[in-house]
Amino acid sequence: MSQASSLQREAALEAKTAPPQVKAELVDDLNTPESDDDLCWYLAYGSNMTTKVLTGRRQVKPLEAIPVTCEGYRLAFDCRGLPYFEPAFASIRPIEPTTNGTDPVPRTLHGVAFKITKRAYQHIRQTEGGGGHDDIGYLDITVTCTPYPSYPSTPIQAHTLLFKSAHPNLHPSLRYLNLLRDGAREFKLDPSYIAYLDNFPHYQSVSIRQKVGAGVFVALFAWVPLTYWTFVIGLGRTFGLKPPRWTVLAMDAFANLAWKFHDWVLTPIFGAGTKGIETGAVNKKVE
Repeated sequence: MSQASSLQREAALEAKTAPPQVKAELVDDLNTPESDDDLCWYLAYGSNMTTKVLTGRRQVKPLEAIPVTCEGYRLAFDCRGLPYFEPAFASIRPIEPTTNGTDPVPRTLHGVAFKITKRAYQHIRQTEGGGGHDDIGYLDITVTCTPYPSYPSTPIQAHTLLFKSAHPNLHPSLRYLNLLRDGAREFKLDPSYIAYLDNFPHYQSVSIRQKVGAGVFVALFAWVPLTYWTFVIGLGRTFGLKPPRWTVLAMDAFANLAWKFHDWVLTPIFGAGTKGIETGAVNKKVE
């Protein structure tokens, strides 16, 4: 399967899972601060770095946007998605001391700090993994961000999201990785960080067995997350409601079951749906 057709398949899956747009009056309420106390900084490091996602999909309209670094944290693709399609999404992890004096990833996280309303930040949390519940999915943490030199400012205390459970050795899809690349270029992040994203490996089905495995996985499991994102998260987004905790817990349990089936049954037969293209040379942006 070519990279272009793979992107088309991933985009089609994304379109099916994309929730309805936020109601117009809720968009105004989300983005209109009542006072300066109603504002906060939010650090985006994943797909929310690009306005195509943050403003276009999530309907969040920042008042300011500043490229920043965040000492002590690194980018990690260890949040599980759907094997064979969207194996991994972005999170961040504290940088661990290395024993050999080297680090395989940039030692400093780069991202974009957005000034938004506190309601908009809660809206972001509700539409990410965990549905905005503190003990499930992404955790709300506060980090210190340093603006780029071209944006003279004092350090920023920003909210951001850290996925509670780490699942290493996953690759993101090319579609998802390209969103990070788009955001990094849109806000002119450091060229070395852009190069790191450009050369990061992505998942792609490279064998007929993997493609058959993808079909089996979709037939057995894909309808549940499609339903969940369309109705539970989608209706919550449309009407500004947090998804019920029990629905988030049920979805989390189902995801664990689906991944166990992938690991124990599908992988030995069809190959893993978690890692694919290994070299940066083939990870260039596909137009």
